[in-house]
Amino acid sequence: MEKNRLRELRKLKKVTQSEIAEKLGVSQAQVARIEAGINDINTEQMRKLAEILQVKPYELLPLEEQPDVLSDEEKEILQMIRKSSHSNRANNNNPPPQTEAKADITKQTQSPKER
Repeated sequence: MEKNRLRELRKLKKVTQSEIAEKLGVSQAQVARIEAGINDINTEQMRKLAEILQVKPYELLPLEEQPDVLSDEEKEILQMIRKSSHSNRANNNNPPPQTEAKADITKQTQSPKER
């Protein structure tokens, strides 16, 4: 299993290990070790690499570890669910007035002391 996609993305963007090393502030050998999966990268290095390669940081992860990308339709459905959920929470803070039948049931279930 690959540790990262640095080599693949670097070659795709036509950037050399030396250029990456210079911008990252490490040696070319260090970049080679990162590509080989010998050395790990920290969060800050991942951010810088993503910026250098003009990709999102998660794109440096192996494909099987990347988040699923939602289609436009899935994003729209998710927005509708979130809006609905938000509306339901707002409505729960202001419950509708009790109907007479519901109030009557409440009275029947209360003990005489509670009435």
